[in-house]
Amino acid sequence: TTTTTTSTTTLTTIPPPATTTLAATTPLIATTAATPAALGDAVLRIDCGATVPYTDTQGNVWAADEYFNTGNANNIGPTDIIGNTTDPVLYQSHRWGAPEDPDMQYSFPVPPGQYSVVLHFCET
Repeated sequence: TTTTTTSTTTLTTIPPPATTTLAATTPLIATTAATPAALGDAVLRIDCGATVPYTDTQGNVWAADEYFNTGNANNIGPTDIIGNTTDPVLYQSHRWGAPEDPDMQYSFPVPPGQYSVVLHFCET
């Protein structure tokens, strides 16, 4: 069984950039799903490593993996059991980077401002 966890971080962008860049602390870190949410109603959901969009059990649409600079996508498939979630598909794909790769980053096209960023991870 795989355990899922969620982490929340507040990110403040500083003008003039028109995009916000989130950098992995090491090129070996992989996230399975990231949801940056602007303070307000706008939400951007990305299923890291996914090649097609996914609609979760609550009707939220997660975009296929985009806005990354490097790394490799992988899908563990439906054979691995992922516990503590009603949406195991979100945790079956991920993006990872080899040590020789540049630091993996996601750059989201959002205006300057303050955002809540929720990262979903699963332990395999």
